[in-house]
Amino acid sequence: MELLSASPAGYELARALTALGTESRDTELLARAVAMARECGADGLVARATEALLRLGGAPPRGSDWQGALTEEERRLAERARDGDPMRTEPERSLLSAVCRKLGTDLTGLAEALNASAASAASAAVSRA
Repeated sequence: MELLSASPAGYELARALTALGTESRDTELLARAVAMARECGADGLVARATEALLRLGGAPPRGSDWQGALTEEERRLAERARDGDPMRTEPERSLLSAVCRKLGTDLTGLAEALNASAASAASAAVSRA
């Protein structure tokens, strides 16, 4: 792990963190794996690490700063999905997938992630005031 951490092999590090975190049931390692896999754009690995993390009761790290907060359109779509509205068109499904990645979750954790996102946005608004 130490060798991979010092190398530019981010994907391999994310894979190793996912495997070790899953085997040792370590939510901190899995959260690092999710963050590293996101940086690499490895969506499949993000999904596997996030799933393992959620199974252990951990919370995926929120999207990085460059991703920013949800747009109004993203929030409305996510709320519709949370409320059970099936995404019938490919553009809706694509956008919902991007929203889930931005929030660091999958559909099963969408409600919790939306709540956390709203709380974070409210907290940021208060601190700016």
